[in-house]
Amino acid sequence: MDTSNQHTFDLLTAWGEIEDKIIASHVRPFIKLAKSRSGKQDRVIQRALPKEVSERMKEPMHKQVRESGVICALHYIYKVIRVGVRVCIRDNAVTAFIPFANADYLSNWADVIRFEKRHRDKQGHLVHLTTDRVDEYVREKMRHLKEVRPIEFDKTKWSANAFFVNSSKRDDVWGTHSLSEFYDMINTTLRSHQVSDCIFFLNKRDFPLLRKDLHEPSDYLDLPFPIAEDWRLASEPQHYFNADKLQNDWDSKIPTAFFRGSLTGRVDPQLNPRAILATLDAKWAFKKYLTTADGRKIPLLDAGITSWNLVDKVNSDGVVTFTHPGEMPFKKANRVSMDESVRNNLSNLEERIRWCIANDVKCKEIVARAKAFSNKYFTQKVITKYVASTLLQPRAQSC
Repeated sequence: MDTSNQHTFDLLTAWGEIEDKIIASHVRPFIKLAKSRSGKQDRVIQRALPKEVSERMKEPMHKQVRESGVICALHYIYKVIRVGVRVCIRDNAVTAFIPFANADYLSNWADVIRFEKRHRDKQGHLVHLTTDRVDEYVREKMRHLKEVRPIEFDKTKWSANAFFVNSSKRDDVWGTHSLSEFYDMINTTLRSHQVSDCIFFLNKRDFPLLRKDLHEPSDYLDLPFPIAEDWRLASEPQHYFNADKLQNDWDSKIPTAFFRGSLTGRVDPQLNPRAILATLDAKWAFKKYLTTADGRKIPLLDAGITSWNLVDKVNSDGVVTFTHPGEMPFKKANRVSMDESVRNNLSNLEERIRWCIANDVKCKEIVARAKAFSNKYFTQKVITKYVASTLLQPRAQSC
C-alpha cells in the first residue's frame, strides 16, 4: 500500500444523500441484478474459516440479502450507531465504497448520563454526589486538569463508541482515518482472489453492531474483519512506524514492565486492565523495584495512560504484552510455557514480572516466537485470503 497516495472519499451526512447515492444507486440495482442471476451462478465452496465465523455465515442474516433488510440496517446504523461504510462488490470489483455519518445525530440515552460531584462537608469528610449538569462537570474537570477540550453542552448530541462517550465538539462530522487502508485491503484481495457478488456494511467502530437475535446489545453476529493497523503492518511497515528503532538489543533493555496506551475498554476501573496498571504504577512507586548489581533501583512497573501515538512507538524502549497461552496458535510442543498466566485482574502481576526477570532466557525465546508469528501471519497473502473467504459466499443468490 502506497500511503503517499491516499484515497479520498465523499462522506454522506444526510439521509437524503444516502437514499440517492446508496439506496437508489447501489442497493436496488444490486438486488435486482442478484435476482436475475439467481440459479445461474455456480455456488461457491466455502473456504476454511474460523469455526465461529463459519457458524455466523450460516445465519439467515448473512445468507439472504433482501432490499427491505438492507434499508432497515442502513437506517438503523445511520440513526442509532451514527456512522458506517457501505461496500458493494460486483463481478469481482468494488462498485461502491461509501462512508456515511449522521450530521444531525441525537442520542436516546442522554438522560441517563450523570457526573460525579465531590465536596467536603462541614466535618471535612469527602462526599460523593452526582449531577446531570454538564457545566458542573466541566468545572469539576477543570479543577483537576490543566486543559479541557471544548465540550458540547447538549448531551443529546454526544455519541458513543463502545464504552466511551464522545462529548467534544469537532469541525468534521466523522474522521475518515483508516478508510484508505480498508479500501486498499479489499481491492488487493480482489486482485488475487475470486469472490462472490456481495453487499455489506463495514464497521469502523470499536464494537460490533449486529446481534444474532436481531436485538441489542450483545451476542453479536458481525463477521470479524482485519483492522487498518494490521493492513499497514502487512503492506509497508516503514510507513506505519519506524521498525528499525523498535529492534532493540535484548541485553540493553531495561528490566521493567512497560505500558503506554489510551484508556480504552471498560469504564469500571476494577474491570479495566489499563486502569489497574496505572493504579498499580502509582501504588508501587518507590516501593516495588529491582536493585541492579550497581545499586540502581528500577521500578517493576512503568505504566501510564496516554495517547499511544507514533512518536511514542518510535521512541519506546520496548513494549511488554501479556498473552494467554491458549490464545497463541503455536503447537504445545513449541511453546515456552510460563508457570501461570497473568490473571485478568492483574492480581499476580508482580509475581509474573519477577518471573520474567528471573527467566530472561525463556522470555527472549517467547519474544522470538512472537516475532516469528508476526512475520508469518501479518502479510498481505494471509490477510487477503481471510478477506476473500468471508466474501466468497453465495449470499447474492439468495436475494
